[in-house]
Amino acid sequence: MFRNYFLTSLRTLLKNKFYFFLNVLGLSIGMAACLLCYLHINYELSYDQYNTHADKTYRLITGDLKAGNGWVRVSAPMPPALQRNIPEIEEYARLTNITRDPQITVEYDKSIFSEGKFFLADPGLLEIFDIPLVRGQKSQVLADQNSVILSASAAQKYFGAEDPIGKTLRVDDQYDFQVSGVFEDIPFNAHFDFDFLISFQNL
Repeated sequence: MFRNYFLTSLRTLLKNKFYFFLNVLGLSIGMAACLLCYLHINYELSYDQYNTHADKTYRLITGDLKAGNGWVRVSAPMPPALQRNIPEIEEYARLTNITRDPQITVEYDKSIFSEGKFFLADPGLLEIFDIPLVRGQKSQVLADQNSVILSASAAQKYFGAEDPIGKTLRVDDQYDFQVSGVFEDIPFNAHFDFDFLISFQNL
């Protein structure tokens, strides 16, 4: 019985090849579009979810969001002032470019590179976000104003197989920073991305 249904359906399809292929093509495009939508939404919702404290981490913004005038930038003294006055704030971290021009030069052993992911940060950044250190201790790596920590890929780029700890990087041909730690590369689904961090006190 099923064999007869199958043969009948096959004969009908072969008689109407154009409509058959049109229907299959439409179904395929529809399924592909749904799959792409699912993958895109899943990717967007995965941002910063690698962080174990994601459910209690907040980003401070200023301006009038309802009027469309909000921006993710606040004055440097605001976070510590808020922590002093709001006991529920356990930790804060400020993050900003080292200069107004995000592109700076970094030099080591006569090799000079232009870098755009060089940031100032508070030590709290390593506590709030899950940024595993390959080398160094979280409580010490950003304690010194003259120290810098860098991503594993940046360490490989500048030092190769050498141990980067204790090496000195020359920044913009003006400032020297000693490598105190190396962290794992930032995940692709993080809303920030950096390769170098120095103490926010340098601001």
